[in-house]
Amino acid sequence: MNRKFLRKLYKAILILAAGLWLSLGQKGWAIIPTIPSTALPGNGSVVAGSVTSYTGGTLTVSGNTAILWGNGTLNNLPQGGSVPGFNIGSSATLTITASSFSPVLNVDVTGNPSQILGTLTASANTPVFVANGSGIIVGSSATINAVGGIGLLGYDLSSTASTFAGTVSVGSTTTGSFVNIQSGASISSGASILVAAPQVNVGIAHPGSISYVNNFFVLSGYSFTSFDGTALLGQSPIAESSGSITISGPSSGTFSFVIGDFVESSGSITTSGNLILPGGKNTQWGTGNGINLASGVLTNNGTLEFTGSSLTGGVVTGSLVNNGTILANGADLYISVGGSITNNSGATITGITSTGNFNVTLNAGVHGSPGNGIGGGLTTWEQSAGLIVLHSVLPM
Repeated sequence: MNRKFLRKLYKAILILAAGLWLSLGQKGWAIIPTIPSTALPGNGSVVAGSVTSYTGGTLTVSGNTAILWGNGTLNNLPQGGSVPGFNIGSSATLTITASSFSPVLNVDVTGNPSQILGTLTASANTPVFVANGSGIIVGSSATINAVGGIGLLGYDLSSTASTFAGTVSVGSTTTGSFVNIQSGASISSGASILVAAPQVNVGIAHPGSISYVNNFFVLSGYSFTSFDGTALLGQSPIAESSGSITISGPSSGTFSFVIGDFVESSGSITTSGNLILPGGKNTQWGTGNGINLASGVLTNNGTLEFTGSSLTGGVVTGSLVNNGTILANGADLYISVGGSITNNSGATITGITSTGNFNVTLNAGVHGSPGNGIGGGLTTWEQSAGLIVLHSVLPM
């Protein structure tokens, strides 16, 4: 074979490999198999509660039900579209229902990521949890409508499935990988939405792409004691972990979290598009490294606001880097972080908005905490119009 042919063959192999493999950080390299457009969850094993029927794309459960998908015999036989694991093809619809209150935990144990590419619906009686230690992908054309609440967990919950009592939890040693919600996906809940994994990516194409009645929780590198579809309890950063959250907001219109929501990463948070993040202490980052909080960074590449017009993580958060615009949200803007604040050239932090002109106060560094490795200080290449009060609180 001549060199020209070998070069073409080599390029073809690289292109094929790029299409089959996805780098997943803590999970190394994981293959993403192609699933049929009609695929529905298959090879299920019921380890808690009961499944009274599974036919025609409808899964009917009773009691606190947990199913390990991938190592059993439960299949949607009449349609013939079942494949091992918890997957929903692009043209498939899975409906989960129950005659009485029956939360259901779906754990994929195949070793491959779960792919939700079609439609998942669930009644108010059935809070739904999907867990997969190898990752979860919600495709750009997917629709999830879970009236009783939805949890997407990129963690392996197989060892606790048999004792499922209606709530899910993640411990400090629970293994996991990622949840990737692609831009264009639609997720709605009549209760709350939880997305949790060591690596989380949330793409929000439109302000209404993600809707909910109660709260939206996004966690990375955090343990928690309970989520029942509505309330999240006992979240805590996992020591020495480096969580990663990326949220891409809409380019037209603004997606807003609400008071009571949480966005918490033990490592970094990266934002783009138009977003209003939870204010106060409900957005946290860098908390997995208590020795050097400043190593965790919230990087804004879009237009960012905060509910209540404040970000007061203070000593419990890392550094802030602004490459875009940070706006006051209807009140004086107050930002206090444990690390440093960098407002790069061309970026803007401003209190001048369409609803009025407001003051901006920035605090960086930790007072009275020597030797904690937090640099503190402010770097401001460009100050916006209006009053900006800059405070640099350095370690003593």
